[in-house]
Amino acid sequence: MYIHNIVGYGGGWYSTNAGVGVQTGHPTPVSTWDDVVVENNTFDHVDRLAVAVTPDGDGQGTGLTTNTVIRNNTMTYDGADDILVVKNDGALIDGNKAGYGGAIQTVSGLTPSGTCLLVGWAKAATAGEEVAVGVKSFGGTETYLRASTTSYTQQPVFFTTGVSTTSAGVYCYKNSGSAAGYCDDYAPIKLS
Repeated sequence: MYIHNIVGYGGGWYSTNAGVGVQTGHPTPVSTWDDVVVENNTFDHVDRLAVAVTPDGDGQGTGLTTNTVIRNNTMTYDGADDILVVKNDGALIDGNKAGYGGAIQTVSGLTPSGTCLLVGWAKAATAGEEVAVGVKSFGGTETYLRASTTSYTQQPVFFTTGVSTTSAGVYCYKNSGSAAGYCDDYAPIKLS
């Protein structure tokens, strides 16, 4: 599918500003979306996000989405992050080509004041251009490492969650240059 020329709403939450937006509601019992697949699409000039899978209430809702697969999509000229996944269990983000921006996923189940290691591999399609693997929104200062080689290099990022924080946003991001950036097998590991 070719999704293009989407103009976002400035006051809306992410899923209302996406080329494809999946958002859970907040009825009783809590709504869920299971086994959502967004695959083999082209997103061109989509304001804010190409794909957003989020709970209601500006991402703070209780809805949970499970086993989301976002695979083999091409994104060009998006207004913000290309892919955003919040409160999802078992998500797979694989083989997507992000033109400007990247992918961010909120992971939960971390231990407050716990030490974690974000492991991941990154490479740039053109030597000298940079791809960042990092973590934010964990109760501490955003931390990342950059890769600028055309071969995958491991990007280990250590971080400690805040005293009451049990989640973090892990991301792969490329914000400059004209060539693609790639990330693979990135995930947080609880060390303590």
